[in-house]
Amino acid sequence: MESLQGAQRAHLFVCTVANEKGEGCGAQGGTALVDGLKAWVKEAQLRDRIQVTRSGCLGQCQKSVAAVCYPHGQWLTELATGDLEALKAQLLAAAPPAAD
Repeated sequence: MESLQGAQRAHLFVCTVANEKGEGCGAQGGTALVDGLKAWVKEAQLRDRIQVTRSGCLGQCQKSVAAVCYPHGQWLTELATGDLEALKAQLLAAAPPAAD
């Protein structure tokens, strides 16, 4: 078994669930947020520091789009596509570059 403890990495799970009625985090912008963040991580070559993953229901549907960022376990709710730049800054702060 390999342990990754100490790795400077932020892992954001964003709910992208949407039902046939167009309800749920995915329909409210969760899918667009994931797509935007994944494109940014790839373009900025941040894969060694930041990972963004689509998730199933996080149980916070009443609070619009929900996400949770590990390793800190920070919950983010009431997210919207307009929060993309703020999320980028938060992820960068959560996963600083490794010290040389």
